[in-house]
Amino acid sequence: MGEFEYNGKTYIPPNPSNPLIERRFVKLPSCVDPNCGDEKYLIKEIQSFIHAYVQLSAEFEKIAAYYVLLSWTYDAFQELSYLRVLGDFGSGKSRFLKVVGSLCYKSVFLSGAASISASFRIINEIKGTFVLDEADWRFSDTTSEIIKILNQGFSKGVPVLRSEPKSKNLKSFEPVAFDVFCPKIIATRRSFVDEALESRCLTASMESLTRDDIKENLDEEFEREALWLRNKLLAFRLKKMSNGIQFTSLPGIRIEPRLRQIITPLYSVVQTFEARQEILQFIKNQQRELTDARYHSFEGELLKIYFELLEKQAEPLIQDITAGFNQKNTSNYPVKPKKVGAVFDQIFHLQKKRISDGYCIVYSEANRIQLEKLKKKYGLEGG
Repeated sequence: MGEFEYNGKTYIPPNPSNPLIERRFVKLPSCVDPNCGDEKYLIKEIQSFIHAYVQLSAEFEKIAAYYVLLSWTYDAFQELSYLRVLGDFGSGKSRFLKVVGSLCYKSVFLSGAASISASFRIINEIKGTFVLDEADWRFSDTTSEIIKILNQGFSKGVPVLRSEPKSKNLKSFEPVAFDVFCPKIIATRRSFVDEALESRCLTASMESLTRDDIKENLDEEFEREALWLRNKLLAFRLKKMSNGIQFTSLPGIRIEPRLRQIITPLYSVVQTFEARQEILQFIKNQQRELTDARYHSFEGELLKIYFELLEKQAEPLIQDITAGFNQKNTSNYPVKPKKVGAVFDQIFHLQKKRISDGYCIVYSEANRIQLEKLKKKYGLEGG
């Protein structure tokens, strides 16, 4: 088995008899190409490759190229974002995964039909990029085990624990930790139900195909070009990791802590001013879309009605908020005060109290502080 020495470190390749590698299910480089050029030139080559095979917005095409670089240095960071595209059948989601995934670090392609046990074992063993197609599971919520893998896999040192049999008789079990921290590229038809997972994704919707220069088939030429770039990216990884990656804080832009957390590794791995400005603009756009979605959500509508009532009474009643919502949103199934109260309790975390007319939102300093936070979160600062 061959070895490679670089800057005093010896790198040993995985066992070639591994079925995933032997059958080329894992995309690996074939050698180190020292002629990878500088970062700016390498990014340009990656972007040109992506552009030739899939149609994306100009903004997301660049973000995808930067994410490829991040995948080759991901183990230098504590948290990661996921790259995700949304689109219906035939929108080009699978093509996106194949094109971008073919360039990422030790990428493994799995479909939504892959078993849970296979998924976390492969991630733990390969420690590369997890490329997941048709990730619309039947139960896409926090109880789904695959969602737990994605939720826990964005942060280093948070394994998935499983009970494994100690022997073949399956009579005794022991806890086994599987490391699921790695880059992940995902394609879905709709957003995730679980907001925690949704917040970890750098997302774009697939565009309708309008270009006539997109190559129809991913042939041998595609594979050769992808391998050629992976060889360059291996040299990029060795150089970058040996020199050390400086964790770079974002400038003072107004984005939420979670968005700041997931975009910082991408911002840190690129060094050119132009690339960093594009990353900042992308995350600002993501923040704007997130705030707009909240503003028009069920919770956002309730909050707007609450502030309208607050101008007339210091402690609005839950039943008045409910009535105001039902008046503005006529439906055959009007919302009940119990559901509205649950939102103010469990989502807004505002204090309530019971009075003769029902429950009201209390006037308190703690609520005032929380309401200021909610105004920012739901885009109501101007109201």
